Amino acid sequence: MKSVAIKILKFAISFAILAYLYYKARQDANFDEFAQSPKQWHWVAFGLAAGLSACLFGFYRWYILVRALDVPIGLADAIRLGFLGHLFNLMSVGVLGGDALKSVFVAKHVGEKKTEAILSIFADRFIGLVTMFSFAAIAFSLCDFSRFESTNPKHLEAILFCGKVVTIFSLLGVGTLLVFVLIPNFAESGFLKSLTRIKWVGGVFARFLKVISAYRKNPIPLFNGIGLSICINVLFACAIFGVAAGLSDAHPSFTQHFLIAPIAMVANAVPLPGGIGGMEFALDYLYRGFSDVALPTEHGFVVALGFRLVLLLVAMMGVFVYLSRRREIKSLQKEIESEISSHSAGEIETARTNGGAELTGTMDAAANHNQSDAAQDFPATPA
Repeated sequence: MKSVAIKILKFAISFAILAYLYYKARQDANFDEFAQSPKQWHWVAFGLAAGLSACLFGFYRWYILVRALDVPIGLADAIRLGFLGHLFNLMSVGVLGGDALKSVFVAKHVGEKKTEAILSIFADRFIGLVTMFSFAAIAFSLCDFSRFESTNPKHLEAILFCGKVVTIFSLLGVGTLLVFVLIPNFAESGFLKSLTRIKWVGGVFARFLKVISAYRKNPIPLFNGIGLSICINVLFACAIFGVAAGLSDAHPSFTQHFLIAPIAMVANAVPLPGGIGGMEFALDYLYRGFSDVALPTEHGFVVALGFRLVLLLVAMMGVFVYLSRRREIKSLQKEIESEISSHSAGEIETARTNGGAELTGTMDAAANHNQSDAAQDFPATPA
């Protein structure tokens, strides 16, 4: 009952944020002019293509990471699971999030390699996050704010502070990755092992050490993943810029979107249903901060809704995969919910916030149940 109340509260927060942003947008004297201005749909189509390409690059990034661990999964299956995960991340209202779904699906079909499959998803998220922060930090360092006269100075000050924080986190993330990968036996030190016993974060840190140990022997896939992550960030920046350019001539510059997009995508990962509300608030705030006196750009909320539509259209492709595997997915959901019924609502919410990493034990249990039946419906295709 408590978990249901938490879900209802999250939806209430999301819709309250959207209602507030819509009210603020309507208060803008230029809103009607913006709404009635001619739209350039070819730019919107460009944004949709860039958003779809970014998602496909993300699916391929996970594929090369999981194949590096000798997990027998084919590219076609990785793409199908990617679309399913994207759909569940945006639309799921139950316990099973996108990463947890991918973990359990793969674990049920790879036999003794299920631990490696789950670790690859953790590695995929870590590389994506570190690269996203680093990309935003580089964009922040290249922006010339000295010549910029914002119509909302306080918003710009907050962006400058956020840029400095992002830079610090990116340096820590890149430094940590290089130390663990390049220094022999560093992950085996007693100090690091003691951190795995810390409540709440110890389990996540233990999996991080396992990921590093697994990839240290062959770091090439990690660096390939970083290269793909850079492309993903560029494409997401292009997607948001394409939507903005299609809706109005008044928008931040293309290069400014290299800073805007990563921050917005991080906000999209807040523990709200599908990130709804978090990304919209971030884009609206960032657009107001980058609103120049010479060219006001205070319609970030509308651009965010347009970009949300792009993400939903990509998720629609996951609907076709879901429909083709509906019986198995529903069976899997019931199976997992039965397995975790003994967990408290707080543990479940923590697991979802961590992209399913805290449900590893549950995934392993589910993976050992009815494995042969599931394999008949969704066979893994060795590459």
